[in-house]
Amino acid sequence: FLLRFVVPKKIRPLVSCASGDGSGKRSGMAQSSRLFAIIYTMSKQKHYWLYVLKLENDKFYIGVTSKSPEERYLQHRNGYLAANWTKLHKPIAIEQALDLGFVTYEKAQIGENWATRRYIEAHGLDNVRGGDIVDAGRWVYKFRHYWTAENWNELRFTLYTLAFTLFVMVYMLFDISRHYQ
Repeated sequence: FLLRFVVPKKIRPLVSCASGDGSGKRSGMAQSSRLFAIIYTMSKQKHYWLYVLKLENDKFYIGVTSKSPEERYLQHRNGYLAANWTKLHKPIAIEQALDLGFVTYEKAQIGENWATRRYIEAHGLDNVRGGDIVDAGRWVYKFRHYWTAENWNELRFTLYTLAFTLFVMVYMLFDISRHYQ
């Protein structure tokens, strides 16, 4: 399975400079602030790669790097700056590499999270890690979000406690109103 990468609009570089009045020109102040924004953004940009590693036991790891994917693969393989997931399941090969071009790290992370979710849809939550889903422990998918099993249990306990407290409060209000009638 190889992803057909269609880069989401969120991670495409900012290129439009046209004004909203239809003339295609900007006022002096708008041009200078736009130029500053472009220069500032470009100064934070690096050349990033999104890579997918095929691991032992039919597992996958998705990551982004400003190094070459081959160099990052070797680091994962040797355990140097490696994710816990790639320490548990040794990398076999680079399944796919996508040149993201010059973007900010934040935009590269958006692409990494997007690719991680596509791989999870195809291979299952227990077989894929990357992006913001890096904990090697157990994960669950509830309420359209991914939770570590520990966080999900804490949230569930909090929701049950809140529901019980709300029930007790409603009961007490009903009892007090009945008492004064």
